[in-house]
Amino acid sequence: MHEQKTLHRRAFLGLGAVAAASALVPSRVHAATPVAKAPERALSFFNTHTGERLKTTYCTGGSYVPESLEHLNYILRDFRANQIKPIDPRVFDLLNELGHLPASHTCRPRSRC
Repeated sequence: MHEQKTLHRRAFLGLGAVAAASALVPSRVHAATPVAKAPERALSFFNTHTGERLKTTYCTGGSYVPESLEHLNYILRDFRANQIKPIDPRVFDLLNELGHLPASHTCRPRSRC
């Protein structure tokens, strides 16, 4: 006798999940395309307390520039105690994403920045 196979609900949902997942996996065509050159990321600051200005490109070719990061850490230092703390470069990436306008660093002790 000929047995007829039926597609049950779970099997149908499983096949649908596999189909959706395979659509999300990049194909070889996408993997073979050349990667676009990473844009340069730059910031400019004016420290109103010290009068210092800085305009620097802190990331080129997808790599951070250590000297530029040092300059950024310096201009954003605690100028009263002259303490320089390292700032996570991803913070600079967020500032760069927010806009390409100069940022003014104005903070006062015991106040919100």
